[in-house]
This record gives sequence, C-alpha cells and structure tokens, in this order.
Amino acid sequence: MALGAYPEVRLKDARAKGENAKAPLSEGVDPGEQKKAEARRALKASGNTFGVLADELLDKKRREGKAEATLVKLKWIFDLVRPAIGSRPLPELTSA
Repeated sequence: MALGAYPEVRLKDARAKGENAKAPLSEGVDPGEQKKAEARRALKASGNTFGVLADELLDKKRREGKAEATLVKLKWIFDLVRPAIGSRPLPELTSA
C-alpha cells in the first residue's frame, strides 16, 4: 500500500497513515482490497459495464441500418454472455 512519495509525505505523516491502515487489518479487512472494491463499485455505478456497452453497440448498429438478421444474431450473442459478464465493469474483463 502506497502512502505517498518521500518529499511530499514526511516520515511522521507516513507513520500515522501506516497506523491508520493497520486498524482495518486487525478487524480482518484488507485495506488494499477494500480500496479496489470501492473502485469497482464506482465503475459499476458509472455504467461502464459490458451490458451497457453491448446495448450501445446494438443501438449503433440499428442506427447504421444493419439488416434485421444481423441485429437479431448480435443480440442473441450478447444475451448468451450477459448473465456471466453483463454487470462486470469493462476494465475487469480480460482475454482468456
């Protein structure tokens, strides 16, 4: 866990921050994981998920005048994966 760079953060301040970070650890909460979870929640709240992106792509293809068969097929593909990854933020998704 980074507490800040040396010139900007004095040793006394870094020690205080370190002590504050130890408090959640004594309760069994990892501050680093807690920070990552908060970032994931914020990203999810921003609407930057696979499901939202899939819907936007379908709308774009519809506006471009793609054939109905193309739109149906694309929607079918997105509906297959939506239960597994539809609500996940895009930065969390990686290739196999």
